[in-house]
Amino acid sequence: MRTSPLGRWLALALLLILGTAAFSAGAQPQMKPLGRSIADTGSAYYRFRHFDVDSQDHQRHYRVWVAIPRQAAPSGGYPIVYAMDGNSALHNLNEPLLERLSKGQPPVIVAVGYQTDLPFDVTARAYDYTPPVEADHGADPWNPDRRSGGSDTFRTLLHDTIQPRAEQELAINAHQRSLWGHSYGGLFVLDTLFSAPSSYAHYYAASPSLGWSQGKGLNREERLGKALAEPASLTLFHGGDEVARHRREGRTLGNVTKGSELRAQQSPTAAHDLAQRLKQIQGMDTDYRSYPALSHGPMFGASLTDTLLNIAGLPMSDSASLKAPSDHSH
Repeated sequence: MRTSPLGRWLALALLLILGTAAFSAGAQPQMKPLGRSIADTGSAYYRFRHFDVDSQDHQRHYRVWVAIPRQAAPSGGYPIVYAMDGNSALHNLNEPLLERLSKGQPPVIVAVGYQTDLPFDVTARAYDYTPPVEADHGADPWNPDRRSGGSDTFRTLLHDTIQPRAEQELAINAHQRSLWGHSYGGLFVLDTLFSAPSSYAHYYAASPSLGWSQGKGLNREERLGKALAEPASLTLFHGGDEVARHRREGRTLGNVTKGSELRAQQSPTAAHDLAQRLKQIQGMDTDYRSYPALSHGPMFGASLTDTLLNIAGLPMSDSASLKAPSDHSH
């Protein structure tokens, strides 16, 4: 069948659009529906339940999954970890990992996500995970179409509403609560450490967005002072290829996101430098873990896996030996 000139032109335009989308795929997370998770298919080592919560202003809608070990709680109660970006966190759980956790002291895993079938709710997380910065006037400096500065509000919801419901009828060790987050979520972990350090015993910040708002997201760091009222630990994860990857993309792609552009300007040693500063605080046990071959995206799953292993009292991965994924996603 012959095609009209208009038809050929439309087909060419469609190919160009699709080609551009594929070309830019490496510059931002793939936002495809996630499908079924292990919470749907079931596990021999964990059981799952979930509940929904709305923000006080009804603008953000959360879905929280609670993964509970099938083995009995230890005498002091289960350790527990709250994981930000819960939709993606849940989809990084698999049966081999849960089996490994069962060999140690498996934690209750609370995946705090949103009512979406996508990996991330980028608008909601931009508000929830970032601290207020007066100079930004409530706009996300990495994407002015999104609001930012809601970390205090979200932290109150997490502590007063989500946490009691997640822990309801469970034997929890109140001295072994942990908080994990990646990227903006990692910034939220640090902001919680700075603002309310006694909220959790252990903090796990993966690839935190230290350059957000030109580093103003760290303004509350000074609140920690020189000593903590209660001891706390921080594990700071960072991919060795994170900044370099964004710089390479800036040279080769013409449509990188504003966030990627600003991450490329960040010092490659920023995370290490932060760890060194926090090591000086009395009562703060700080561990810096570098993953030389990994860029920003792969650090999500790598850091979550190592966090869960660490909480379970099991050895973390040999971070130096981990390879970048073949699809080069970041």
